[in-house]
Amino acid sequence: MADVKSEREKRMFFDLSLKKAGYDGIIITVTNVYEKGWKPMKSGSAADVRRDAPQPLYQQLVERLKMRMAEMAEKGEKMLPSERELCRLFSVSHTTVRLALKELEVAGLLLRVPGKGTFIGDPADAADAEALVYGVILEKFAEGQQTDFRVNLLGGMRQAARKAAVSLMLLGEEDEIFMTLARSRKLAGLIVTNPMLAENRMRELKQLGLPLVTVGRAPMRGIPWVDNDNVAVGRAMTEHLLERGCRKVGFLGLDRAFTLTADRLAGYKEALKAAGMISRRNLILFREGEGRTGYGEAEVLLAAGADGIVCMDDLIAMGVLHCLHESGKRCPNDVAVIGCNNSSFTEFTFPPLSSVDIRPEQIGRDAVEILEKIRSGRECPSGISVPFLLRKRRSTLGC
Repeated sequence: MADVKSEREKRMFFDLSLKKAGYDGIIITVTNVYEKGWKPMKSGSAADVRRDAPQPLYQQLVERLKMRMAEMAEKGEKMLPSERELCRLFSVSHTTVRLALKELEVAGLLLRVPGKGTFIGDPADAADAEALVYGVILEKFAEGQQTDFRVNLLGGMRQAARKAAVSLMLLGEEDEIFMTLARSRKLAGLIVTNPMLAENRMRELKQLGLPLVTVGRAPMRGIPWVDNDNVAVGRAMTEHLLERGCRKVGFLGLDRAFTLTADRLAGYKEALKAAGMISRRNLILFREGEGRTGYGEAEVLLAAGADGIVCMDDLIAMGVLHCLHESGKRCPNDVAVIGCNNSSFTEFTFPPLSSVDIRPEQIGRDAVEILEKIRSGRECPSGISVPFLLRKRRSTLGC
């Protein structure tokens, strides 16, 4: 990184960084970290975070931050740079910074105040801003996995959290810091977005008596949930293909161990039975691996004579459309395809993809509202089934 010298150069540097990050036009207060001794680490220096060291990167960063925080305390400084600046200064990823800050927060060395920043200890400046916090446990969070469903789900949670004057803390399922926070009662409640979370973890969370809700029905009873009626979803998707004349409808699902998959498969079979048809094993497949999602399975279904395919997810449906295109098959004339989630790209596939809008924003809002009811002692439903909408497009309707 080039040295930043004059005040004007510093301002231009930060403005350019913010524009590249998509914050153009938003007023943001930036602390001049360079004037407070927070300078980028030079490779090989004593304070460098080394990738060839046996200690995990985030643990190295914890130690480096403790050193810097001690220096800050001597100078009477309290506020740390933003996560983005810490990434830049130590040349590490956002995931590494978040894990390090979480560990320091759990240890009581940091206080993170939404909308204000991260402070050493319990600064008087932020004492009045401490708020109730709900943890949101996300699958594969450390990998930065994002989907339209997750983005919209979190958007709904955020809306409800603002209304309830609570904060949300996003936690990775894989790092298990959420268990430490739950045991120490630093969270007012938990939303588990993967109902297939390890059974021993679910059992312990339930025993802790912490307000708890899952997105999707959990196999364990007694935990409130928010979901769609996935049997009805599978039935509606299949009925739509039958109505347009499909007679050999295939089913392409996710992991067969998921409750979601079992429910939608049950709906698929119900629709076939109601139409006087039987479900055929060679027309029911489950996604295997992370390769060209849905492509290989589509080849098998086409070989079995499928003229319609129910896909558990829009990304799988995209793989099916790709396979149809390369196989010279016309959609929907030869094979009709329907997906699920109504992802943002469904209107731009070729042809535009019919899909089920499962309304993730509403699911997110309802999850937060359930925690609010539990926390306040109000009557809480055992589960909420959010209505879905069938969005019909050219992949099933034609021109």
